[in-house]
Amino acid sequence: MARKKAIYIFDNGGATADRYTGVISKTGEIVGFNSNPFHPQGFGQFCGNVTHRMNITFGYGWRDGHTAKGLKRILNAELDNYVNEARKDSKWLGKEINVKDLSDDAKKYVEYCLSDIDYKTAE
Repeated sequence: MARKKAIYIFDNGGATADRYTGVISKTGEIVGFNSNPFHPQGFGQFCGNVTHRMNITFGYGWRDGHTAKGLKRILNAELDNYVNEARKDSKWLGKEINVKDLSDDAKKYVEYCLSDIDYKTAE
């Protein structure tokens, strides 16, 4: 199933240094960043993956024995759960926004995060 968004972005309004949380739909990777992620006092870093719960529940070998199709199905289910929980509780990650609502530097950071996984543009 193709996703409508390459990345889901949540904005906590500046409550933390990593104002924005991005969840990359193809890989489940989570990144935190602010409006100036390339500035020396800015913030932009990898924060985890939506499948982390699987590591805690089943151990790090949970992927063993699964086909690529099965792993994709699990990733999609975990991604759906993560994004839906974030949408339900805006106090957790903030409210969902679009890439176009970001500063120019933050947009560049999103493009950088997506560049290694065959996305041409973020939507």
